[in-house]
Amino acid sequence: MIAEEKAKELTWRYYFSIVNAISDDYSSTPFEIAKDFALMTVDEILKSVPKQPSISITMPHFEATVYWEEVKQEINKL
Repeated sequence: MIAEEKAKELTWRYYFSIVNAISDDYSSTPFEIAKDFALMTVDEILKSVPKQPSISITMPHFEATVYWEEVKQEINKL
């Protein structure tokens, strides 16, 4: 996917998340919406880092994956 397509995809994904949260009888708090956005962002980062062990994966990639998985866990605890 080219950068322009990814930019549009992410923008629309966030947009529809806001619309759904607002139209959901205001049951989502701004903090919950922010958590959803943070989780979406971490998921995008994790998709960009190779996960399967292989010769091409380097220690920084592995460490990045572990770090972002920990961040995701911490967001879920909030």
